[in-house]
Amino acid sequence: MKVYFGSDSLDRRYDNAVVALGNFDGVHIGHQRLIFRMRELAEKKNAASVVYTFDPHPVQVLAPDAAPLLIQTLEQKLRSIEDLGVDVCVVEKFTKEFAKHTARSFVENVLLQKIGAGGVVVGYDFTFAFQRSGCVEDLQRIGAESGIDVFVMEPQFLGDMLLSSTEIRNFIQEGRVDQANTMLGRLFCMQGIVVKGKGRGGSLGAHTANVQPDNSIIPGGGVYLTLTGVDHEEDVKSITSIGFNPTFHQKEMSIETHLIEFTGDLLGKRISVKFIEKIRDQIAFPSPQALIVQIKEDIKGAKELHEKRSDKKC
Repeated sequence: MKVYFGSDSLDRRYDNAVVALGNFDGVHIGHQRLIFRMRELAEKKNAASVVYTFDPHPVQVLAPDAAPLLIQTLEQKLRSIEDLGVDVCVVEKFTKEFAKHTARSFVENVLLQKIGAGGVVVGYDFTFAFQRSGCVEDLQRIGAESGIDVFVMEPQFLGDMLLSSTEIRNFIQEGRVDQANTMLGRLFCMQGIVVKGKGRGGSLGAHTANVQPDNSIIPGGGVYLTLTGVDHEEDVKSITSIGFNPTFHQKEMSIETHLIEFTGDLLGKRISVKFIEKIRDQIAFPSPQALIVQIKEDIKGAKELHEKRSDKKC
């Protein structure tokens, strides 16, 4: 997939391209359906399939206090889009200056002149242009005048659940990562650097990697069944604790991952933690000894759950 950072950096026009427009945070199943529809239309036209998205998220620029915590980093989002077989991705740097585009100037100057769009695919609730004044109907009207076919995707459901980045964020923050995974179509993944922690892991019977996350959204406090990849290597079975270590009255939140049956120094390495399900809430134990007993039980239970997942894959 060819990636352009800004429409001004395009080195050519992709004549008659079909373009999927949106923020695509999480690239969830609803987004995937929209992008697959865009690819189908591009193939019929024998044209390039293009995703046009923004970084940072527009709300982070226009109303930072109301900005959502994003499900993916830009790197993760681009990887997810590439995995869907897209030819080109344009990541537009969203600024207050860019936000001054009228609906017509965006369609004519960006979509038509710079990209060369012959078709556009958007969600039913898509808005754009100055003060979000452009809606789907405006896009259809201006598109028709400019020779751009506009296709609007209806709300997308999974069973009776509306597929929504907002709902996925809520699930993640509530610790309901299994629900988030269902809507994402894959495991929620947090990536980051292993940094020096409090050094308690060894004395508690389980060495852990203390993660400084790249992602802005973090699952709610608790102990999770996870898979951990180290420096893009194959995933290792793991268990991850998120919270304030109430047994030790810790004030700072920590993310600590124990890689099961793994030996090696992880300090300074990049890791990715994929969340499968929540095992239990955080608990304040009466003593470190009681916590040690629980950690042993948690690891034993995690091994059994991982084995059950392995059996399902066979």
